[in-house]
Amino acid sequence: MKIMHIISGGDKGGAKTHMFTLLDELCKMADVTVVCLMRGVFYEEIIERDVRTVLLEQTNRMDFSVCRKIEKMAIEEGFDIINVHGARANVIAMRLNKRKLNIPIVTTVHSDPLLDFDGFVKRLVFMNLNLIALKRLKYKIAVSDYIYDMLTERGYMPNDIRTVYNGMDFKIEEPHISKEEFARKHNIPYDPECVYMGVAARFSHVKGVDIFIRSAAEVLKKNDKARFVIIGEGEDEKKLKDLAKELGISDKVYFLGFVKEIYDFFNFIDINMLTSRSEGFPYCLLEGAKSRKATIATAIGGIAQLIVEDETGLLFESENVSECAEKVLYLMENRTRIDELGEAIYQKASSEFSNEALAKAYLENYKTFIKKYRRRKPYDIILSGYYGFDNFGDDLVLMLLCDEFKKKIPDIEIVALAKSPKSAMCRYKINCKHRYNPFAIKKAIEGSYNYINGGGTLLTDVTSKRSLTYYCTMLKYAKKKGLRTMLLGSGIGPFVNKASSEKAKEALLSTDLIALRDTNSLDIINGLGLSAKAHSTADMAFLLSSKASKNRITAKVMKDNGLTENNFFIVALREWKYNAPGFEKSVAAICDHLAEKHGLIPVFIPVQPEKDLAISKNTISLMKSKAVLINMPEESLKLLPGLSLNSKFTISMRLHPIICSFVYSKPVIALSYDTKVSGFVEENNAGLCIDVTEVTEDKLLAMAKDLDGFNTNTSADGIAQLKENAMKNIDLAVNLMK
Repeated sequence: MKIMHIISGGDKGGAKTHMFTLLDELCKMADVTVVCLMRGVFYEEIIERDVRTVLLEQTNRMDFSVCRKIEKMAIEEGFDIINVHGARANVIAMRLNKRKLNIPIVTTVHSDPLLDFDGFVKRLVFMNLNLIALKRLKYKIAVSDYIYDMLTERGYMPNDIRTVYNGMDFKIEEPHISKEEFARKHNIPYDPECVYMGVAARFSHVKGVDIFIRSAAEVLKKNDKARFVIIGEGEDEKKLKDLAKELGISDKVYFLGFVKEIYDFFNFIDINMLTSRSEGFPYCLLEGAKSRKATIATAIGGIAQLIVEDETGLLFESENVSECAEKVLYLMENRTRIDELGEAIYQKASSEFSNEALAKAYLENYKTFIKKYRRRKPYDIILSGYYGFDNFGDDLVLMLLCDEFKKKIPDIEIVALAKSPKSAMCRYKINCKHRYNPFAIKKAIEGSYNYINGGGTLLTDVTSKRSLTYYCTMLKYAKKKGLRTMLLGSGIGPFVNKASSEKAKEALLSTDLIALRDTNSLDIINGLGLSAKAHSTADMAFLLSSKASKNRITAKVMKDNGLTENNFFIVALREWKYNAPGFEKSVAAICDHLAEKHGLIPVFIPVQPEKDLAISKNTISLMKSKAVLINMPEESLKLLPGLSLNSKFTISMRLHPIICSFVYSKPVIALSYDTKVSGFVEENNAGLCIDVTEVTEDKLLAMAKDLDGFNTNTSADGIAQLKENAMKNIDLAVNLMK
C-alpha cells in the first residue's frame, strides 16, 4: 500500500510525536511518503529519519499552489490513500481535486478543533477554515474515544470515524542525563529531599498551566519540600510567570522553555502532571509512563484509558485546583506510592499502547477506508423501529442489533432511522437519519441493500394507527426499491379492526423474513395465512449479559439515592387509557406495604419519560413511604440493567424492565396493558401478572403476599435457550443477506 501523509512541518507537540511513533513502524509495513508544507521543527527532525520526505513549501497559509503539486505526485506515483494531520494540512486537503485523485483522504484529529487557535484573528480565520475542511473531509481517525465522541456530538458521521489511540515504542531505553546534570544545565537548585512535579505543555489556556501554578501555591502552603518544573512555550508565557510571582512562589516554580531532550526532563521530575482543560490522549502521558513516573492528571478526554484512579495514577476534576493540590500532597506524604504508581502506569502503557499496535491499527483502518470509498452503496442495512423516542426497550433493541451485527460482520455499514438522529448517533456509534424526513429516508433506502424493522410491536393498531401505516409503508417502499426486507425480533398485533390486519398482511406478503419474538404474534401470523415464512425467535433484550456488574452509572445513581444491593425494588409505570379507576392509588398502596413490611425503597423508573414521568410522580405523591424517582440519563441503557441486577424485584407495566429482571432471576409483578406483557410472564413463569383493567388495592396486596414466597423457575438452561432464540434473529438476517 502506498500512503501519503501531509503535515505542516512546523509541529513540535503531540502531533509530531504521534507521527514519528507511527512512521517508525508503518514504514516497515507500507510504502510511505511524508509531505511537509513548511520548514520547521517537524521537518528538520524528520529528514534525519529513514522516511521519504518531500517539502512542498507554502509561501503563506493561503498559498494553494501546492495542491496541484500534491495531485500530480499522487497520480503519477499511484498512491492508495492520503492522510492529513492538523489544520493547515486539512485546508490543503479540502482544496484537492477529489475526482481527479479518486482515492480516499483521511484526516487524523489530534485535538478539539475549537481550541487549537488562540487569539481573536486566528480563531476567526484559521479555526473556521479548519472547521469547514473537517466538514468536507469524510474519513477521520480520532486519537481517543473522547475525540470520537466530540466529533459525533458535532454531527460528523460515526460510520466514517475510527479511533486509534496514541502509541509509543517501549522496547527502546531512552537515553537521558542525570538529575544533577539536568538541574545544573537549567539552573535549578537541586535538593534530593524535595519532590519535583513537572508539566510539559503549550502555554495556552486549554493546556491549563495556570491550574498547575495555582495548585502549586496551595501545596506550598502545607509542604515546603515541593518544587514545580514547567517546560514549553507559547503566547501565555508572560501571563503565567506573572501569576507565579503574584502568588509568591516564583522561587519554587521553574520555567525552562522548550526542552528538546524530553526524556532528560521526565527523568528529572518525580511526578508527571497534566492539568489541561481539554485533551484527546496526550503524548506526555505515554512519555511519562515510559519513564515510570507517577502521574496526576485531569479526568478529561481519553486520559481515563490509561489512568485508573489509584491504580495507575491519580485523577482530579477539571479546573479543581484544590483537588489537584490534595493529590500532590497525598503522594508527598506517601512517597512509596510514587514508585508504585510509576511502575503500574509503565506496565499498562507498555502492554496496551505500543507503536506496533498503533501502526497496525492505522493500516487496518486505511484498508477499511479504501473499501468504503469503493462501495457502490454506503450501507448494508437500514434499521427502522421506534428509535430515538427515549424509550428504553426500543433503544436497547437498537443497541443490541448494532452490537451483534458488528460481531458477525465487523465491517458492516449500518444506518438507523430515529426521531433524534444526533443523540442516536452519539449513543449507538452508527449513522442515523430522521425517521420523518422523506428525503433522508429515500436516500438511506436507495443507499442500502437490506431493510429491517427491528424490535418492538411495530405492526399493531392498538397503540397507534399512524405507526402501523408508517411501518407498512416503509416495508413496501423498501421492497419496491429492490432491498431485502425483514421483520426482526418483533411482535405483531393485536389488531382492533380488520382493515388494519389486511394492511399488515399486504406489507408482509412481500417481506423476505419474518422473525417473531412471542407466540401471540405467531398465532396472529398464522391467522393471516403467513405461517410459511415466519420464524419463532425471542426478544433481542435476552442478549443482555447475565454477568452484568454494577457499572459506573449504576454505582453513582445508587450512591446518590442511598440504595444498596437488594434494599430496593423497581417500579415502571406508563400512562394508559384503560388503567383501572384508582390505579395509581392502588400501586402506591402496594409500594407502601412493601416498604413498611420489608424495609425496601420503591425506585420509580420512567422508562419513556414522555409517557411515564407524570404517572410516576403522581403515584409517589400518594405514598406515605420514602420513594426514589430516577431521571433516566443518556446512559440509561446501562442504568436499568444495572439497577435490575441489584434490585429485590420489579413491579412493571413495561416489558423490558420485566425482561431485565428475568435475565437476572428477579421476580416480577407484571401490570399487563398488552398481551406481549402477560404472554411473556406466563410463558416463562417470570412472576405474577394482573391486567391493568383489573388492578385494585386488595388484589395487589394479595399479590404482594404471594410474592413473599415466589421464586422464579428461571434456570441457566432456560436463559441460555432464550439467548439462543434471540441470537437466531441475527443469524437469520445474516444468512438472508448472504
